[in-house]
Amino acid sequence: MKHIENKRLGYLKEHGIINSNGTYESIKTDKDFAMKLLHNKKCREALSIKDEDLDKSDITIDKKRGLTAYERTLEKVTRNINSDLHRPYSTNLKYVKAYCILFDCSADYLLGIEKEKNHDLHFIHKYTGLNEDAINTLSVLKEFNKNYGQYRKPVELEALNFIMKDFEKFREFVGYISALFIGADKAFYLDKEDKEWRYINDPIHIGFPTSKNSKEKQTFNTGMINIKSLAETDCIRHIELMLENWKQEFKNIEE
Repeated sequence: MKHIENKRLGYLKEHGIINSNGTYESIKTDKDFAMKLLHNKKCREALSIKDEDLDKSDITIDKKRGLTAYERTLEKVTRNINSDLHRPYSTNLKYVKAYCILFDCSADYLLGIEKEKNHDLHFIHKYTGLNEDAINTLSVLKEFNKNYGQYRKPVELEALNFIMKDFEKFREFVGYISALFIGADKAFYLDKEDKEWRYINDPIHIGFPTSKNSKEKQTFNTGMINIKSLAETDCIRHIELMLENWKQEFKNIEE
């Protein structure tokens, strides 16, 4: 098997296109790739493929091999795709345009000039810092919500928008997640006592229960400890509390 030299086109083929249900479908063979192009009206227009080129009933087009117009067109497109995959980049502008339409990418990305698939991705990455996979996940989620909205309320994006609207709360939430995922030396959290943002390895305020007072109420002494000494379960507890609070706030808005 020939080594694929066109890395960008090979990557797009492997990761596929977005289906109507909002999920990615990989393209397994060059023939499948060609069929995707032929089944897309805009791609056919880019390749100057006419309706008669897709006729499946008449084999007079290629009597010697017994091929219909569609089969011959499919063979030709498959051959061109295979050629493009095994050279550094496509030299046929019609095919470059068709690939860009099929994969929703820019020619700059396909030719290796830009790192992001299209200019929208480039802008979103520059503005938010999210990488391509994260942006694509949100995009697929949007499509998933749109296509299944007729069966149920599209709550995924609604929930994301809700928890991300308050910067301080969301940053605190991500801080606890960071403590679990990337380590104490890089994570941060909001100190409830003095409302200061601290790294996880900084000392924090914490309340220590003492004996009950004369009115039988629990009293606390406030001290400083290093959060590294706290178990991971403490971070999980804070995450659960925040989710529960958000849940209640969300219900209040709906009511």
